[in-house]
Amino acid sequence: MEKYTAIVKRSKDTYEKNLENALCEIYKMQEDGELIKVSTLMKRTGLSRAYFYNNKEVQKKIQDARREQGIKSVNENCQSQMIKALKQANKILVRELRNKSDEIELLKEEVKKLKLQINKYLT
Repeated sequence: MEKYTAIVKRSKDTYEKNLENALCEIYKMQEDGELIKVSTLMKRTGLSRAYFYNNKEVQKKIQDARREQGIKSVNENCQSQMIKALKQANKILVRELRNKSDEIELLKEEVKKLKLQINKYLT
């Protein structure tokens, strides 16, 4: 029974060591902004491809990390496109504002002229 217990303990220790190794490497890749690929994880950890696909916890972490990386890149692209669009819209609005200011000045001058004409007519 002692041999069995020792085997189980060794198996559990190995499992935990491999799990920690895999999760740490995934975290490092995330922090470095690297694309998370199983082949890269295999090389860095020495674990098999099957390990990464069969271990549910590791598989979920890989999927979450990939999803997060995808969302980041999409958000960064969308953000830069939105900034460009907003800058263009801002330029257009500034131009329109200048045109309206010029129109206002012309209308003010016209109002003055009309007031003068009214005053002349009334007097």
